[in-house]
Amino acid sequence: MRTNAPPRWLRLDTDEVFIQSAGANRTAGRIAAGGWLALTSQRLVHHTHAFEKAITRTPDWQVPLGQVESWGSTPPGGVESFVNGGLRERLKIQLRDGSEVPFVVNDLGAWRQALKTACL
Repeated sequence: MRTNAPPRWLRLDTDEVFIQSAGANRTAGRIAAGGWLALTSQRLVHHTHAFEKAITRTPDWQVPLGQVESWGSTPPGGVESFVNGGLRERLKIQLRDGSEVPFVVNDLGAWRQALKTACL
């Protein structure tokens, strides 16, 4: 479920505007760490659930929008797709340093559109 109000865990800078957030799993190596994905006018943030942090030691993640090269989707599949969220199409964030960060999200089209609006 997407939200229109900033989640409590998200601290906004003075000139930063909240756009949307929703539950999301971030693919990190062999796992898909559960948590929340938030988009603001300045950054994309994944807040990992406390349980995931304790069990998988997957930290929170964020990137300034200026470091986002492109976004799209990655098809289902892959060797470890059962455990890393790859059984379904994922949101793929391509960063300027060449790295890719996939997220399992609902309403993939809405996330792509929100990123398009935020990154222009």
